[in-house]
Amino acid sequence: MAPLFDVPIKTLNNDLTEMRRTEFNVYILRPSHKRVYINVQGYKSFLEYKQKIRESTI
Repeated sequence: MAPLFDVPIKTLNNDLTEMRRTEFNVYILRPSHKRVYINVQGYKSFLEYKQKIRESTI
């Protein structure tokens, strides 16, 4: 099985921090202190949203 996203861990952590501060926070589940689950489709939507913002500023 191929990885869905090839994202460095530091970039992923930064993205998750940003997602938690936006309406995309619903795609992050944290059932315990050490476990974090990310909805892959939600993360993809977040990346598409970031791309639209970047394109609109160019």
